[in-house]
Amino acid sequence: LNFFRSAFYVPVLISGIVSGFIWKIMYNYNFGAINSIFRSIGMGEACQDWLGNPKLALIMVGVVLIWKGAGYYMIIYLASLQSVPTDVVEAAAIDGASPIQRFKAITLPLISGAFTINLTLSLINGLKVFDQISVMTDGGPGFTTETIVYLLYKVGFNEGRQGFGTAVGIVLLFIILILNAVQQSILKRREVQL
Repeated sequence: LNFFRSAFYVPVLISGIVSGFIWKIMYNYNFGAINSIFRSIGMGEACQDWLGNPKLALIMVGVVLIWKGAGYYMIIYLASLQSVPTDVVEAAAIDGASPIQRFKAITLPLISGAFTINLTLSLINGLKVFDQISVMTDGGPGFTTETIVYLLYKVGFNEGRQGFGTAVGIVLLFIILILNAVQQSILKRREVQL
């Protein structure tokens, strides 16, 4: 059990740039692992330029971000699940509640704080994605994978338009604050204290 916990957490420890390079190589059309698997099972027609296709590039970067962040969020859920009092769950079982009823009426409300934390963190982390975009796609193909933070970097540092980059940063700050306030107001209503 501890091995699997550690295995899920290992991608969190890898830096964003290194994980971007690893997945960029895996997505490579000629020698990447994903296309090699398709070729080895006789599905060569399914091979793609995963990062060069405008319809798939953002999804493929999203896969990398999910792979990298899943362990972090799982630790928070695990800690929340372990804090659910067993005596309350056992009392509900003695009263005849089914496992689904116990989960719905006891476990889910008691771990809703973890949902709030994880959704807030994933919202903020999703809005500030930079390293994987920079390494894997450089904002392309076209502008399909360009995020607000990548735009801030591109105009502020590469193009030398620091004023515009600062404005983008301030807009990003307000977007995060507004979305976080809305999300907190919706999710805080669901939280239960024991």
